[in-house]
Amino acid sequence: MIATFIGTFGQWHGVDVLAQAIRRMVLERRKQLDALQLRFLLIGDGQKMALVRGRARDTDADRYVHLAGLVPQRAAPRFLAASDLLLSPHVGNADGSRFFGSPTKLFEYMAMGAVSWPPTGSDWGSAAPGRRAARQAACRDRRR
Repeated sequence: MIATFIGTFGQWHGVDVLAQAIRRMVLERRKQLDALQLRFLLIGDGQKMALVRGRARDTDADRYVHLAGLVPQRAAPRFLAASDLLLSPHVGNADGSRFFGSPTKLFEYMAMGAVSWPPTGSDWGSAAPGRRAARQAACRDRRR
């Protein structure tokens, strides 16, 4: 099973939080990761790459994580189509102000036929039509 994040390794994308969660799963749930044969594919680069790389090397988590770096934009759909789970771990603004981003990643994931929804604690009220589409897409079987 492949869980994929694709995007900028920037502040609001939450890839550092994802890397910390993967590290924690390796420490606390290694048997479940192995039973599911769950691996993480992180595609992209940016200011958080060094932190993500460090967390992946920590506690043998690099066995579960592949850092692909940047890929050509035209290749991105192939990586997403090969994935079982598509991840979008956005985080709030450091100053506590309301999140102002666009749910573009969620719409890109839904275009691939994946079920997406805003992460807990996010203020993505404008994504309500996307949530409805995600619920409808949940009825589709993505397995080939």
